[in-house]
Amino acid sequence: MTTQPFPLVGILAGHPLAPALLAIFDHWLDITGARGRAVPLTIAPERLQAVVPALANAGFVGLAIGRPFQRRALEIADRATDDASILQAANALTFTAAGKIMADNSVTLALTNAIRSATGDPSPALGPVVVFGAGQTAFETITALLHLGADEIHVVNRTRVAAEDLERHFGGHIVVHDWVEGGNVVEGAGTVINATPLGMPGAPEFRVPLDGLSPSALVCDLALSPTPTRLLQVAMAPGCKTADGLDVLALAAAPLFERWFETRAPSSETARPALAKALAP
Repeated sequence: MTTQPFPLVGILAGHPLAPALLAIFDHWLDITGARGRAVPLTIAPERLQAVVPALANAGFVGLAIGRPFQRRALEIADRATDDASILQAANALTFTAAGKIMADNSVTLALTNAIRSATGDPSPALGPVVVFGAGQTAFETITALLHLGADEIHVVNRTRVAAEDLERHFGGHIVVHDWVEGGNVVEGAGTVINATPLGMPGAPEFRVPLDGLSPSALVCDLALSPTPTRLLQVAMAPGCKTADGLDVLALAAAPLFERWFETRAPSSETARPALAKALAP
């Protein structure tokens, strides 16, 4: 294995979060003075298995993985953390001194920490939860909600069959609703989470009637831009507590930064300006 004068971390290019992750690491390296460098890497999906071991030999200590590659990355790893195994996806590969590849997924921890931070409570009372969406982001969100003790999760999705897949996976914790029911389901909810790309630039608006939104509710929009999204603007008006996708992304990056650069990550708030710039249209 090649010895580098400082840690090298790869950011797998070709997915929307790559510029944002690079911006976070560059910003935190700058303000902490930590030694190291994050570099974007373009790797064809069919070459991932061949290239990843070569990165370790070239002196890389880790590789941040975007959504399209995360299941494949898990298969390449020699071992995986519980979070990566549960989500069946890896957002990070770490190359150990023993020559092994460890898969991890920091998203569940990031989501739970974002909710704890927004509520100011390490064990928040979530009440009935409404999750919009039924894709991988919703899967990660529900996993985090169950970790926090949620026991009533209403999944609202435009394609009912996808929501029913989540219901089969997670069992009795899930209640499935058609999209047209969204406004009614929100009424009385303690927590509302948008786990769809709706509201982001280039995507349709998040159009759900929010008249029944309780002022005491926690509202999370996992869309990364604009900041704030229309959903969060509506939620802020009556005084709802809020969290957004920038919070979650920075919180997901923090443990990876600490592992790879062996330096405590600054607060997620410090990353917001760099993230907003990286994600600007």
